[in-house]
Amino acid sequence: ETAERYLESSDYTWNASIFMATAETWLEEFRLHVPEMLAAFESKTAAGKNLTDPDNIRIIYESIPADSIDYALLEKSKRVAVLPVEMEWSDLGSWESIFQVSEKDGNGNVMRGNVISHDTHDSLIFSSKKLVTSIGVNNLIIVETDDALLVCDMTRSQDVKKLVETLKREERHEYKFHTRVMRPWGSATTILENKIYRIRILEIMPEKSMSLQRHQQRSEHWVVLQGTAAVQRGDEKIILRENESAYIPKGMPHRLGNSAKNPLQIIEVQQGQYLGDDDIERL
Repeated sequence: ETAERYLESSDYTWNASIFMATAETWLEEFRLHVPEMLAAFESKTAAGKNLTDPDNIRIIYESIPADSIDYALLEKSKRVAVLPVEMEWSDLGSWESIFQVSEKDGNGNVMRGNVISHDTHDSLIFSSKKLVTSIGVNNLIIVETDDALLVCDMTRSQDVKKLVETLKREERHEYKFHTRVMRPWGSATTILENKIYRIRILEIMPEKSMSLQRHQQRSEHWVVLQGTAAVQRGDEKIILRENESAYIPKGMPHRLGNSAKNPLQIIEVQQGQYLGDDDIERL
């Protein structure tokens, strides 16, 4: 009721969470008002780390106290100015809001990817890979990704957070890990996994490489599908071409890179009793 009253009044502006400041100003205000947050990036954990590496960012981020930027900083800062603007704006906080701002077909549908529909109206259907078909449905949201399928009523898309809480409570793998993860060197897509092995497609961008590392609890096999791989295995450095392979035993320092101008695609088979990311020792 309070929010509705504010909206009806002309005495308030709506916080669109669009903030503009120099990096220097942000750092000064964090140091003044929430030094414990800034300390996470200045700690021994962060010292000397590559902050473009998602694994390093995740470790640092998890050490930061949970709070919103509004409460933690903006409500305390004396350097904030509010600028009213007249513009189209949406925070796109739900699938329904994405549907509302998207261009629709003759049946009022928003469809992306590998989708075939019949007698379907006023629905949003997204497919990242698999063929998604629909017959005789209305006002639905259907979203297919590599690791999950969402089907919900158009008016209930805000309830996705309830599903997330369920995934978290049940400690589901999907809550913590994505099938495809981006890395500074490219991407890794898991295509098959169980307790003792994981099979991934590694795509390494031209002139990029992984960090030198080793694992104590798993071995790895690499097979080149496309491109040319530069492999460091212990003190040995080798070049692998298409359909050639390399074996990395447990405990051996190794690095995989792409020194060529073309993309590199690898099938990686990890095998061992433990496959967690905390078995990565960067050297």
